[in-house]
Amino acid sequence: MPLILVDEREKESPVPSRLKDLKVQIAYKQLSVGDYVVSRRVCVERKTVQDFVSSIFDGRLFDQAARLKDAYELPLIIIEGGLSEAAALTGNPRVIWGAVASLITSFKLSLLTSKDPFETAELLRSLALKEQAVKGMGPISRRKPSLETMEDWQLYVAQSLPGVGRVLADKLLSRFKTVRALFTAKEHELEAVVGPAKARRIIDLLNAPYDGGRLKQVELKSSP
Repeated sequence: MPLILVDEREKESPVPSRLKDLKVQIAYKQLSVGDYVVSRRVCVERKTVQDFVSSIFDGRLFDQAARLKDAYELPLIIIEGGLSEAAALTGNPRVIWGAVASLITSFKLSLLTSKDPFETAELLRSLALKEQAVKGMGPISRRKPSLETMEDWQLYVAQSLPGVGRVLADKLLSRFKTVRALFTAKEHELEAVVGPAKARRIIDLLNAPYDGGRLKQVELKSSP
């Protein structure tokens, strides 16, 4: 029986229950990359047509694509409903085709479509069976990317800010030049790059006092 790691945010989706019906073992985890991990090489981001379109316009799509590409050898995006339906939602089909072209050429992602969540589950099962037929190819949740250069570390630190993925991290560092300058930027300066909502969240995080005492209390209670 193949095993698939499922992001906890997918619990409300019909896909996990369908996977169980298909005799696939699932394990819920808080995944930092993707929605379904089917092997050490393959990770899948699942998107409905509506989510795919909205993620293009708010910038999430390319942040997610960059994270997938950095973490897994064979990243994959499954769009439920089809690209024609997505193109119809935008009123400008070239937006969709341009995004698809970027995913394939710039991020080296595979892009597939399914009719509905049940077809998605069938595809995930087939991927898991194929991958896990080879010993040692079980799913692995990857968190921290390999950081070898100063640029890797700068991007990694910038991406730790709320609502900031790789694309926004690159924009922020290009604007402020150093991590120190980014972390000491004024709210209005951040707004010019990330918008008011994300700028407010970043400022709130950077100004929030750390309550280390709460962690110490937990440690004391758990001590033998």
